[in-house]
Amino acid sequence: GPFVADNLLMLVGIYKNISVDSETVRHVKMVHGQSKCTLANASHHLSTLYDRFSPYQFLAYWRELWSDYSAMHGDLSKLPPDQYFKLTAAHMKRS
Repeated sequence: GPFVADNLLMLVGIYKNISVDSETVRHVKMVHGQSKCTLANASHHLSTLYDRFSPYQFLAYWRELWSDYSAMHGDLSKLPPDQYFKLTAAHMKRS
């Protein structure tokens, strides 16, 4: 589907599309305060946030996402593998 296709495009250096999953929605809601973001409308929210970085939208999103992870969990290069689960939308979901 589209998620896999977007990820494959990134492997060949095309960074225009941001793959949308629950983690993407969590990030947009928590970091950008866009509480109405859902899987169904995430592409619109992402467009308003990242189109200014065209054609590198995914790279801008990814850098921001990992900066957010680092702010929450410290130096990610030192995060033990048994703690990787902490970097999932299900774990980071806040009420």
